[in-house]
Formats: sequence, C-alpha cells, structure tokens
Amino acid sequence: MKRLILVLIIAFISYSGYSQICGSLIVSTIPEEPTATDEITLTVQFTCPEYEQWGVEDIYLWVWTEKTDQPSGLPDMFPDADDVQPLNGLGDQAWKNSNPYLQMEKIDENTYQYVFTPTVMFKLNPSDLRSMGFLCKPKDGGGYGDPDMKTEDQELVFKSLSFIEDLGRTFPATVSANDVITIYFNQGIANDATFAAYTGNLLLTIRPYVDITAVGPEMVFSAIKTMNGDIPEHTVTLIPNEHLDLSNLPEGQKVNKLIYYFHNQIKTLKSEE
Repeated sequence: MKRLILVLIIAFISYSGYSQICGSLIVSTIPEEPTATDEITLTVQFTCPEYEQWGVEDIYLWVWTEKTDQPSGLPDMFPDADDVQPLNGLGDQAWKNSNPYLQMEKIDENTYQYVFTPTVMFKLNPSDLRSMGFLCKPKDGGGYGDPDMKTEDQELVFKSLSFIEDLGRTFPATVSANDVITIYFNQGIANDATFAAYTGNLLLTIRPYVDITAVGPEMVFSAIKTMNGDIPEHTVTLIPNEHLDLSNLPEGQKVNKLIYYFHNQIKTLKSEE
C-alpha cells in the first residue's frame, strides 16, 4: 500500500511538472464579430491555476492561420518592420523567445489586451483569412525538455465582409506598403451627370501622405476600363513601395494615407478625393 501511494505521488509530481497548459481562459473581442479588416481589441482573462504557476507578468501572443504556422516577415504595423524576422518567435528556439512585438498589455489582474488588424498582421487578403488561431504564453514558453507553458489553442472566426457598391473603393481595404492594391471607380454612380455619361478612358492620380502632410509627388496611372453591364468601371492595380515615389519620406516615418482621384486627360472631369 505504501509503495502504491509513493508511485502515485511520484506520478503526480511528474505530471504537474510537465503540465502547465492553461485550459481556462475568457476571450473577448471588440468588435464582437470582427472581419479580417477590422482593428480588433483582443482581451484575455486567465482563470486557470497554471497561469499562477508560470510566475510571470509578461504574456505574449503566438498566432497562426491556415496559410502558415509561423508567419515570416514583420508586417508594417510594427516599427522597423522587415521581410526576414519571423512574427512569433526569434532564434533557433523560437518558442523560448517570443517576439517583443507580440507582447500583450496587462490591463487588470490576470487580464491582457492586444490590438491588431488581421489582414495587416498576416499580410493576407480578406479572402485568404477566414479565421486565425492563437494562444498566450510567457516569453519563454518552455519546451525543448522543459514544461510547456501556454494556453490551449484558441480560434477567432472572422465575419464575412459585406460588399456595398460605392463610387470608389480599394481592395484590400487595409493595406501595407508591399501589398498589391486594386483601386476601383464605379462611373455609373458618379454624382456628376456629365461624368456618369462619359465614355472615354480615365486616369488615376495618387499621392502618399503621413497624416495631413504629403510625402511624395503625385503619380498618374492609366486606368483599365471594363463594363459591368452598361456601367463602366475603372481600375488601377499597384504596389505602393514599387509604384509610388517615397524617396523623400522622412526617416522613421511611414505612409498612413493615400489620397487619389480619377479624372479625364485634361481634368475637366474629376472624382472626389
């Protein structure tokens, strides 16, 4: 009997030493039903004893999608973003060294927040981002012979985008400097009757800004005209870093706005900016 109790105690110690996976977590988001293009405030509250066992204050996200388990290349939402540094963890033992950019903000006892936009974080179009997975962990999540310290896997399912026809729109709606952007102009619902009846081709003039300050010259592109029934639609596809002149962008700043308008050759017809 004593031998059986001893075996059980040893087994319990061994199990508790290697089971620090938190299975009780309260997760909420703002908005409650986000799309992949929304800025999301993710809040998690730990209600598990394992969180206390970790003995840490700093908590980090670890994220993935159906497209990739370990996204590579920092998105433009981070300072000093590059196309080499992995998103989740750094070095040969990434699980033991979470990226500081994914550190969550502690807002209350056992409660943390992180703000992000999925399409920007993963550098994917909304059509390629139906959901994402995540877990929370200390910077050093253990592993490699040490007990794993993490929450169970969580999933955020994104609400489908509702398309509302508009005079002008971009796809994707939220973009980074290396994204392929398509800018649309629906001529059929132009406010100006003369513009709506125009049958020629259009040009697009576009300029990069940091807040209200222009940081590059206006660039002009020829739009491709297609017919949607009887309604002309004009599109221009470009990549900001390749097709816009950003040579005068001040060091340390990033473009956060593109102002554009469609027009005819002599600009007697011009859409709103």
